[in-house]
Parts: sequence; C-alpha cells; structure tokens
Amino acid sequence: IVSDMLDFERIDSGRLVLVPAAMRVSQLLKAVAATFSGLAAAKGVMLRLVPLLPDLEHTVFIGDVRRLQQCVNNGVSNSVKFTKAGGTVSIRARRGDAQAQAKPQAGPATKSNSSNPAAPCALVVLEVDDSGSGLTADELRVLNLGEAFTQVGLGQMQGSGGTGLGLTIARDLLRLHGGSRLHLASAGPGHGSTFRLELMLDEAPEGTHVLSEDSPRLSDRFLPAPSLVTPIASGSTTAVAGTEGILSGSAGGLGAGDRKKKARLSFPPSFRVLHVEDDAV
Repeated sequence: IVSDMLDFERIDSGRLVLVPAAMRVSQLLKAVAATFSGLAAAKGVMLRLVPLLPDLEHTVFIGDVRRLQQCVNNGVSNSVKFTKAGGTVSIRARRGDAQAQAKPQAGPATKSNSSNPAAPCALVVLEVDDSGSGLTADELRVLNLGEAFTQVGLGQMQGSGGTGLGLTIARDLLRLHGGSRLHLASAGPGHGSTFRLELMLDEAPEGTHVLSEDSPRLSDRFLPAPSLVTPIASGSTTAVAGTEGILSGSAGGLGAGDRKKKARLSFPPSFRVLHVEDDAV
C-alpha cells in the first residue's frame, strides 16, 4: 500500500523518471514466474508460461525493466488472486504490428524517459489469461477508464488486499514508455479475464549487452559500500553498515567514521532487515 501511494505521488507530481536499459522480454516472464509460482501453487492454481518464439526471445529492447516488471506483476497478481484452486493463469508474449499503433510523443510528465528516437520501434503484446471469476461489462468499463482508487467485484471485498491504484500506476508507467498501454477483457462472470499489455519498445543496436542472471543484480547498487561492511560467516551474524545506532535507539545513528569501525552487528537467526529507499527531491 505504501509503495503504491509513493509511486502514485511521484507520477502525479511528475517526479518519476524511468531508467532505460537493455533488456529482453524473457526477463519479465522469468521474473514473474519466480515471484508468483509459490503463491499460485499454494492456491492450487497452475501458472503457465507460453514459450517465446526465437525472434522475440533473443531480441534486445530498451526499457525500464523494473517498471515494466511492475506492470506485468500487477496483472499476474490479480489473476492469481481471483482464480480459484484448479484454475489456470497463462502468460504469453508475441510481436505485434508496430505500424498499426504509432508511437506518440511522451507527455509533459516525462523526464528523460525517452530512448533513442532513431531506433527501430517494436510492439510487444504481453497477455495474462486466467480462468478466474471474470468481469461484467460494467466492471470492465470502469476498470478500463483507469480512474485511481477504483475497485470492482471481488476486489471490493474486505481483505482483498488491493488499493485500487495498481492499474492506474501501470497505465501511467506504460504511457511513459512511448505511449504503451494496457487493456482488460472478459467474456463475463465465471469466464476468466485477459490482462493485455501493448509495449512500444525501441530495439537495441545489435551486440548490446544485457545484464544476465550471473551478473551483479541491479539491487546490489543499493547495498552498503563494500568498504563499510565487514564480511561475516553465514549462519551467525549479518554485516550491515550504519544500523547499530538506529537499532539501539541512539539519536542520529553513527557517523561515517564510526560505521567503518562498527560495521559488524549480530542478529538473531530469524532477524530480517527492511530497506526502504525513496527518490531524491
């Protein structure tokens, strides 16, 4: 909920900036499978990834993979949530006709989000189909309008865990990606639904390197600098720079010099650290 509200505020104020990088569509599919396979299995729902055609699988695009992943996850999360045990959620991607959907200029809310305008643009259609509860025509109309804090049907029930911001945020993130968009469809209650992303992505030049699974993770950029961390053997303690003062309740935490000396900190085996980062204002 907090994450949704922060993203909504950043987009509304025009402060959200995409970070384009080389990526493949297969990254989105692998990540969504890793994120939701456990939840789907626990509910008795089959999560199915349709294999990509070779042309799409090996093509390198330019996009903010983190924000595109956020959009895909929104669709899969809702599909798994509203599909009962024994149901199926299928995820597929294919190339579309980019000429049929012209790439509009990004709106005034965009800040340095466009990639090379001379690069060839491709339309990638990513669909999430489920055999879940489905949607009425009125519910589809409301959701496709994209108003903030909108929930319909089972999503309005207490405990559904939604904020009504997911689709709104996804639409705004897609709009920053060269006018990409999403659309919901359903044959009616009890007939499942389809979450469709139409991604307008620039193709990267041939030979462009993509961060692989064996390369340092993007999230490693936000870990403490190695010079401030003292390695500790696994199983007993954890090295986290600059947290002793916070956890012990001392005002202001530790200075840079103290962190270098006191980077070692013992935690109970079940202890976890929540790291929250916001954008610079």
